[in-house]
Amino acid sequence: VVVKAEHHCMTHRGVREHESDMTTAIMLGAFKDDPATRDEFYKICMSMKGHG
Repeated sequence: VVVKAEHHCMTHRGVREHESDMTTAIMLGAFKDDPATRDEFYKICMSMKGHG
């Protein structure tokens, strides 16, 4: 599971930092145990960089 979010307290109040994305992740099952599966997942994530 990977969750990417924007920290609105940082973008709209206070420091007004517009590059305040936060990402949280956890790896379980094959993603945790199999390096090839994990690498494939990372490649997909990197190909989506900048798309949301």
